[in-house]
Amino acid sequence: MWRRPYTFALYLCVVLPAMLLPAAFQPGTSTQTIVLYDGLLGGTPDEQEFRFLSYGSMASQLDAAGVTVLDTTGDIGEQAGYFNRNEIALDRHEGFTLQFAIQLGQEEHRGPNRAGFSIILLSDDLLGVELGFWENEVWVQEGGTGEALFTHAEGAAVDTTADLVTYQLAVQDSSYTLSADGQPILTGPLRDYTAFEGFPDVYESPGLLFLGDNTRRAAAKMAVSFVALETSVSATETPLATATIEPSATPTLAPPPTATATPTLEPTASPVPTVMPTAQPTAIPSPADMLYLWMSCLKGVDIEIQK
Repeated sequence: MWRRPYTFALYLCVVLPAMLLPAAFQPGTSTQTIVLYDGLLGGTPDEQEFRFLSYGSMASQLDAAGVTVLDTTGDIGEQAGYFNRNEIALDRHEGFTLQFAIQLGQEEHRGPNRAGFSIILLSDDLLGVELGFWENEVWVQEGGTGEALFTHAEGAAVDTTADLVTYQLAVQDSSYTLSADGQPILTGPLRDYTAFEGFPDVYESPGLLFLGDNTRRAAAKMAVSFVALETSVSATETPLATATIEPSATPTLAPPPTATATPTLEPTASPVPTVMPTAQPTAIPSPADMLYLWMSCLKGVDIEIQK
């Protein structure tokens, strides 16, 4: 009559701990959040973890009320945007997520395959996704080769002008999912853009992140308040402490409140002159550093990141 309690006690004291103890000591993975731009800290993205590049004299960036407004509408041929200053390991098999809070104030495009504001996110093996933003839609640039390259692929109807929207672009294995304010709106396969042969060819840059206007056939005026990357870190790895800026509003990926921080996206009387930062010397230049060095040689040259 005592065997059953004795057996149960033996299970609790010996067998169960033996099963759980090894699992507790197995190496695992965790996530780290790298804040690349927090508008509440003040300044423009290139004063934090981005490098600003522009082609043309009328593109402007202005920080106010916790956001930066990037404007290329002065001339549809203007190109300007932000590249990640430091290389970040983006393993699509481990998974990573880009979070950004933006509002599109104005956008015009000539043709169905161009957008005045785009985001490019590439994994370490160059697979990724390029998002195009219109006033009423967010869509994906097609990859591959030939005439299909950089054409309008899947899209979702979104009012990108009403207010700051917080987007999450999650990459896992061979697919991506885009959410807006926590609601999934778009999903599909990652693309390969390496068939592009223009200059400079940013699509050959592992771990690339770009936000801005990369075409002469469209223009936009947009506000950005927050950009961060969440990546997986092995238990044996050391997190990239030097690339992290603690957000001033919250310790999480949530962007700062926007009720009183939303700027008026009206054209200013005179555009703010573009400030070209001095490239920081490094032993091995990052893709953004190389692009910055090229820009000084491209005065008067007809270039386009995306054809």
